[in-house]
Amino acid sequence: MRVLLIAAENGAIAGAKVGGMADVIRDLPPALLAQHVVADVIMPSYGELAQRSGASWQRSLLVPFSGRLEKVELWRLASPQQEQQTLMLSHPLFTQIYHSDDRRPFATDASKFALFSAAVCQYLCDPASPLPDVLHLHDWHSCFVALLRQSLPRYQALQQCRMVLTIHNIAVQGTRPLNQDSSSLQAWYPEMMASMTPELLAQICDRHAPNCINPLRAGINLADKVHVVSPSYADEVRLPSQPQLGFFGGEGLEQDLQRRGDDVVGILNGCDYQQRREACSYPELLQRAADGICRWMGQQALVRSVDQIALTRLQQWQQQPRPELLLTSVGRLTDQKVLLLRQTLANGETVLATLLAQLQHSACDARLLLLGSGDPVIAAEFRQCAAQYRNFLFIDGYDETLSQSVFEHGDAFLMPSSFEPCGISQLLAMRAGQVCVAHQVGGLKDTVFPGINGYGFAGADLAEQSQQLLQACQQLLKEFGSEHWGQLQQAASDARYDWSSQVSCYLSQLYRG
Repeated sequence: MRVLLIAAENGAIAGAKVGGMADVIRDLPPALLAQHVVADVIMPSYGELAQRSGASWQRSLLVPFSGRLEKVELWRLASPQQEQQTLMLSHPLFTQIYHSDDRRPFATDASKFALFSAAVCQYLCDPASPLPDVLHLHDWHSCFVALLRQSLPRYQALQQCRMVLTIHNIAVQGTRPLNQDSSSLQAWYPEMMASMTPELLAQICDRHAPNCINPLRAGINLADKVHVVSPSYADEVRLPSQPQLGFFGGEGLEQDLQRRGDDVVGILNGCDYQQRREACSYPELLQRAADGICRWMGQQALVRSVDQIALTRLQQWQQQPRPELLLTSVGRLTDQKVLLLRQTLANGETVLATLLAQLQHSACDARLLLLGSGDPVIAAEFRQCAAQYRNFLFIDGYDETLSQSVFEHGDAFLMPSSFEPCGISQLLAMRAGQVCVAHQVGGLKDTVFPGINGYGFAGADLAEQSQQLLQACQQLLKEFGSEHWGQLQQAASDARYDWSSQVSCYLSQLYRG
């Protein structure tokens, strides 16, 4: 069997990773190859990415797009597994992975991925390109392939292929206007709009904005199977979101997912338990953090106060023994990840400030190290806490080597996500023997079991979730160092969610089912 993974990111290539999708695209092909399935990857080449990664030029493709023929270059990257290949498509529009379009959301990215998808279809329908057995789409970025396969005669050969869609982040759907905009379905594929049937239009337009195309909804309705990256999240996305209560479900797509019934499958992502980095010492961890901050500062004309605060805390921590309990957290600064830490309690303090006070008054020396970047408003809130609490080191940025060191060196890991389709951070932390405190949603519910290998919390609304989070942390502080703590730590370290067990589900439920 041959599968083609169509994705915007790839963790196997330096500079091509933003989130968890990249880890899947990196780790899934070798795991499938062990099951005699060749999984090729096709992705955009951002800027000079193909040349920098050592890919070899293959040929030019002339792609019908926006009423003209666009020249897209095809590159091939050699793989350690000779059977498997990574293909990269380059075009001047493919400058970086994601853009921020504040006034016209998704305008740049949607045009980029609409062209990328058309180029994928053009490549596959070339007589020189053998068709795969399965086309595997990943998130909204590749869902235009499903629409092109369904609606344009020149791509009908792709209907011979089974098509599956993996949803990594249902909250991001890529919605754009149907017409009257340079970044719209009419602008990208004018002949498609001219022949669009009412039935097809009803499957691809946004439910809340019927004058817009919703690429993710199109993929959900047109794919043969829909894969959600954990069993619990597959249940959650069939329910409407209630953000005022802290519940995030189908984000407007729940009716489509309900209608698909058994065609929606929940399979956890895997974790690689072979490639472990050598654990550094505590002084080395702090030095790596200082070095990373200095590198970021060197790239800016002005010094950020958040970096200066972090360096001050690092100097203080370097003069002190390692804390008895090092609580860690690694993740993007978004409301998905840290909304609960931002909640204000009845006493006027935030959950984060209250947690830091808990650590400060605990029987042991307990500190929090948080590594992450993202929303500047959230970063400003955390910066203010970092200036106030000496037991809080907030590093506003991301460095892969530093991230791995944090995973390997912490004692406990905090993951308060309001929703989590699967989550890789808790798996990496548990792999290193960290005991997780995790919200019982999505993939966290399927991997962190309260009282067995970690601590959990839930709640009917944001206030209750916030209180239970603090209670779970208080229980952790109470039990730290006890016999039960040792049992939790061992169970976390022994837990296995490896790719070899997950790919059998891919074969039976997605590719063949």
